[in-house]
Amino acid sequence: MKFYFNDGKWVEVKVEKKRPKIMGKDFVSGGLHDYKTSNDYGFVVTMKTERDADYKKATEIARKVIAEDLGHAPSVMPPAYASGLIVLQWSGDTHKTEDELLNSIGIAIKESDLKKHHLF
Repeated sequence: MKFYFNDGKWVEVKVEKKRPKIMGKDFVSGGLHDYKTSNDYGFVVTMKTERDADYKKATEIARKVIAEDLGHAPSVMPPAYASGLIVLQWSGDTHKTEDELLNSIGIAIKESDLKKHHLF
């Protein structure tokens, strides 16, 4: 779903509730685990920004929202920034739905008051 910063530039955000992966292995709170032994789901948040200058801003807004909603800041997974795509992964307590988390991130982007989010 596309959300717009207050200057009119967009960021596209996708939220999926699934097992995050690192190098093909499932990632859970305690580290890397075999797929068959893990039932720990998490969120994968993928963001694409209209312009390069917004990568850091979008990432920090989303990380702050996720930390507030879920109690733990997500990892920023490579190839963050370089490819125009930002991927945040978080595993653990997923009491929020995909839509709830997407809406929280969208509201924060729309209201992206830099002082409020302590970004710069």
